[in-house]
Amino acid sequence: MWRRTGPGRPSAAEGRRLGAPWACAVALLSIWGVAGAQGDHAEEAARRGLAVAMEVERRDAGFGDYEAEGTLVNRRRGSTGTEHEFLMITVEMRGDGDRRLIHIRRPVALRGMAFLAHAHALRPDDLWLALPGEGRVRRIASRKRTGRFLGSEFTLEDLAPFQVEKFRYRYLGEETCGEGRRCHVVENVPRYAHSGYSRQVEWIDREIYQPRRIEYYNRAGVRVKVLEFWGYRRFEGRWWRPMRMRMSNLRTGAASDIVWRQYRFGAGHGPDDLTPLAFRELVAEP
Repeated sequence: MWRRTGPGRPSAAEGRRLGAPWACAVALLSIWGVAGAQGDHAEEAARRGLAVAMEVERRDAGFGDYEAEGTLVNRRRGSTGTEHEFLMITVEMRGDGDRRLIHIRRPVALRGMAFLAHAHALRPDDLWLALPGEGRVRRIASRKRTGRFLGSEFTLEDLAPFQVEKFRYRYLGEETCGEGRRCHVVENVPRYAHSGYSRQVEWIDREIYQPRRIEYYNRAGVRVKVLEFWGYRRFEGRWWRPMRMRMSNLRTGAASDIVWRQYRFGAGHGPDDLTPLAFRELVAEP
């Protein structure tokens, strides 16, 4: 077989004469080639992960507002569990994150407690808390959003409205995700300050583009919680919502369920209904 020995490639004799410098040059070219391939792969994984997230947002856009009634059940080993009933209202915002109100209805001792969130992309979300009997609204520091919601395995961070800009993405592949469904698997790394997580791994249903499972990793990189979604239903012929969610603590074995009912899209809520002033008036109602 003829081997090229012209300007593009040295002969064997020339290679022996060049010795170590030639070997080093070849090694560097190989390293650069591998690094370039890895860089291309990382860019493609980021691009595909972002594309999935944007499709999730696109398909869920345009709902305007909706409300839903939920029952939160906290389960502990050796305990019968506790229940809380609440109303959640979400208002879609253009050019900013959505607004969300969670208003506690039961137990009677907590009736009137409420949380209000104005989500933003990279600057801290605005959060407020109203306690029954106080008649005033308190602002919650964004770093406290990682505290437990009503003693459950959920945090206010877990219940915040989704925004594409809040994360960096990496596409990990595709897997079966229960009931014969296929899911995109995407890593989400928070870009905002004071997150309780270093990353999340999310299974997004390829058909409805809604999450089936989310795994949460703490700041030390340890997987600590898993959120699962069941019983999706489509409302108004377009918007998919789960009827049940379960957050499991992998270290303690505790779990919290949210059972949803009475989703109402186009309930008539607007941005002015979910301001601190309107929030104060709402929670003051008997």
